[in-house]
Amino acid sequence: MKLLRATIVFTLGIASVSALNATPASQEIVLVLIAGSLIVAAAIFARRYVAVAVLLLLFMLGMVRAITADDSSLAIPWSEIPRNEERVSLEGLLLSDPAPSKERVRLRLEIEPSSDTRPRFMVDVYTNRLHDLSNSNRRSNDFRYGDSYRFSGRFILTPDRDDIAGLISTSSVELVETGNGNSIRSMVANSRSRISQSLTDTLDTKSGGLAAALLVGDRTKLLPETIDSFRASGLSHVLAISGLHIAMIGGIIMVISVWVLGRQRQIYLLAPGLGVWIYAALAGFSPSVTRAAIMFSVYLVARL
Repeated sequence: MKLLRATIVFTLGIASVSALNATPASQEIVLVLIAGSLIVAAAIFARRYVAVAVLLLLFMLGMVRAITADDSSLAIPWSEIPRNEERVSLEGLLLSDPAPSKERVRLRLEIEPSSDTRPRFMVDVYTNRLHDLSNSNRRSNDFRYGDSYRFSGRFILTPDRDDIAGLISTSSVELVETGNGNSIRSMVANSRSRISQSLTDTLDTKSGGLAAALLVGDRTKLLPETIDSFRASGLSHVLAISGLHIAMIGGIIMVISVWVLGRQRQIYLLAPGLGVWIYAALAGFSPSVTRAAIMFSVYLVARL
């Protein structure tokens, strides 16, 4: 029953976002989460109203999850789509993490229509490098959530798919604007990119790309031969952040928390809980890492 109540409250937090007249700013969301965490900590310390405080925090986490989610399930306006094999020049917004594809990077871009009354549509763009026109000093392999790209190429229709309208293969894309989309996800994407670049600068290209994939889920820095080697050995799942990574991060933080705080009043459970969710945010809240973070939180609640 406790788990059922927690699930219901979390779902109500997600549903309540639809009743908001405006999306809160990122600073307001951070303040709400800090306030909720302090309320739970105070309740645990005082040993009063702990259940109510935890449910309140779950409600706020549900709201944050709904706010930071982007709905990419758009109806494809086939009448507005370019013809098959037509040479096009388009501009699109990156609203999901870039993904490696052999020796290229796949960017799923949201294309703005020519008129405000016409619906948007999604395309997959396969490219080798990035040209920075926004004076942000981006590197040629630094693709981020919230970027707007301009690109040209031959448009290949995909009528058998309902998630994208077509494919475009091009040697490069041009960065024209940054910081669009959800502000929280943009902030996380910028932090992940800085960590990835630091790893590739400190280590060699092969080791740095592998470290970036294992630590923050950035697989765009992986060399094609590294991906092929992991697939051949049956270990490609290790490159996707999931329960293995969450268990290691949470376990390490818990050991340190117990060593520093001891097991009195169970305050030591807060550090691994917060650490796991911060790590999940840094990894982009992919489905696998989100499921693992939820289950680790259930484990902590069971210990509590």
